[in-house]
Amino acid sequence: MNKEKVLLVVNEKQELLENQVKALRREFPVGWERLEIPAEGWTTFQQWSLLANTEGDIRDTAFVFASREPIPAMVIMAKDFGFRVHALVNNQRIEEELTLEDGTVLTVYSYLPDGWEVF
Repeated sequence: MNKEKVLLVVNEKQELLENQVKALRREFPVGWERLEIPAEGWTTFQQWSLLANTEGDIRDTAFVFASREPIPAMVIMAKDFGFRVHALVNNQRIEEELTLEDGTVLTVYSYLPDGWEVF
């Protein structure tokens, strides 16, 4: 069996938090390659082209989506191509209310540092 290839899809300016890296290492101890989304983003065709031109055995390749960029089309296309698809998620959050000077109340969410996992 070939070595597993893991492609981490992330915004080019985004740095992973320490606990995000720990979660990735638990799931993928062999490491991963960064596939960076440029600041201007990707068109749907560019996303399809990246997937279509990914080298190696599809069965041995996983895409991990860790980007704040909304790229649902790429997730769907990756599944359709037959790649394994994961997401770096944090389901442990704290909800707080913040009141602005004008009386507007905003709901703010903070993520707990140890809540990161690969799903």
